[in-house]
Amino acid sequence: MRTQILASIISVAFLGACTQAPQDINEPSSEAKMPISKAADIWPKLDIEVKADPAVEQKVTDIMADMTLEQKIAQMIQPEIRNITEEDMRKYGFG
Repeated sequence: MRTQILASIISVAFLGACTQAPQDINEPSSEAKMPISKAADIWPKLDIEVKADPAVEQKVTDIMADMTLEQKIAQMIQPEIRNITEEDMRKYGFG
């Protein structure tokens, strides 16, 4: 009898906790709210964009023109080193 009463009390407590309104996880907390202009002021402006180099672009184009479809696919596949053999590397030319 006591076990049933205890189980009922625990069940009610769990169900009561589930009925509380959840917080919106997309809404930042009050301490995280900072005006965008103020947040942007504390970060430096960086100029790290990769600039196109015509010589490099031409070399890449030339290399890719000489490659077969199989070689291009093999360059895009990055198998886990422990899952392939040396023979697989030679056969498929993984990049």
